[in-house]
Amino acid sequence: MARMKGAKVIPKTQRSALVAIEQVQEGGAKLAAHKAGYKSKSTAKKHIAAAKAQKAQKGPDFNIYEDPDNFNNIKQPGKPELLPDESKQRLIEHATEDKENAEKLMEDRVMPRRPSSGNLAIRQQKPWDIITEETHDGFVSYSTIKKAFYNEGYHRYKPTYKPPLNDKQMDDRDQWCCCHSHQTVDNFWKYVIVSDEISVRCGEQRGKTRVTRKKDRKFHKTVIRRKYKNYTEFQFWCCYCHGYKGPWHIWERESEAERQQINQELNRINKKLEPIAKKIFDNKERLLDLTRLGNRKGKKVRFENSYKPHGWKLTKPLYREAAPNSIDTFRYQKEIIIHKLHQFYQEMERIRPGMMIYQDNAPAHSAWFQKDCFERLGMRVLTCPGNSPVLNAIEDLWQPLRVDATGYFHHPRTTQETNY
Repeated sequence: MARMKGAKVIPKTQRSALVAIEQVQEGGAKLAAHKAGYKSKSTAKKHIAAAKAQKAQKGPDFNIYEDPDNFNNIKQPGKPELLPDESKQRLIEHATEDKENAEKLMEDRVMPRRPSSGNLAIRQQKPWDIITEETHDGFVSYSTIKKAFYNEGYHRYKPTYKPPLNDKQMDDRDQWCCCHSHQTVDNFWKYVIVSDEISVRCGEQRGKTRVTRKKDRKFHKTVIRRKYKNYTEFQFWCCYCHGYKGPWHIWERESEAERQQINQELNRINKKLEPIAKKIFDNKERLLDLTRLGNRKGKKVRFENSYKPHGWKLTKPLYREAAPNSIDTFRYQKEIIIHKLHQFYQEMERIRPGMMIYQDNAPAHSAWFQKDCFERLGMRVLTCPGNSPVLNAIEDLWQPLRVDATGYFHHPRTTQETNY
């Protein structure tokens, strides 16, 4: 391209592009010069150049950039927001106001499964679109609602389920936490053996599985996964101490021979307990005769009628009322406490004198029959508040184990397929 005659050559080092704010000022200056009466372009450019020279001598005016009125009053391009700030705030306040607004009764969709305190229906969380219908008049898409909540830091999570606590259980938990909150690992918790059991489903699939295919290849053999009606469910028990792994146990299905053996053992124990129960029963009857001065009405209770499975709890014999293949007090004592937990306790007692056993208050753990067994074996037990499984440190291990055990693409169906 030929250079114009008389044109001023500007070195490349002095050339610069106008930033956005300078472009606005340049256009505004031209418009102001035109409205002031400078119709000629050359005259307008002359006055603009003089203004620029004067500005260069005085320095840049930073008040232009600091004044918000220079920018906020300009009409923003594009479609206005469907949810202004007032509507967003109203949505969030309605969604998080209280439990009644955070959950919705779905009586017409879900049948109640069990009675709850003050309510027979199942509570479910309100979806965001329902909250919008209750608080917003116009139509708003779900993506707009979702974006509004996300910008404020709100997301949809699975609810946290905790067992209910009565006043006594809350007092016991508070007292337990106050007594052990100052304990450290070195002076207390490394001397505690924690144990618990969990129900595991072999072959259970966790989460959703996706395959890559075309729409018309739904029944192709490469994308079909086999579905089995039956699965195997078993109980898994383990224990550990700080720095040491304890034994583990998987309960097999109880055979008829094992069940008969436990019943024979209970009959043998009941024969030894019968004289003690009869003595307690006689003392009770004698005390009733003394308090009522012999004016007791009706037939006198016989010991044979009281010494039954559902009789008086101080005189009734030991019996099993659990369903077959379940883990009851006697099976837990025989297979866990005597054969596995006691051996690990003795080994840890040799390494760290002063060990204790910590387990939850499940019926198989807190029965008087188990307490008597711990005393006979010389094992100390750390008490646990009722209905408080979260206080057991082993509870945090179950969820990662479940995720790891059900996270395979192919679930083993036979022993040969098992590689874990």
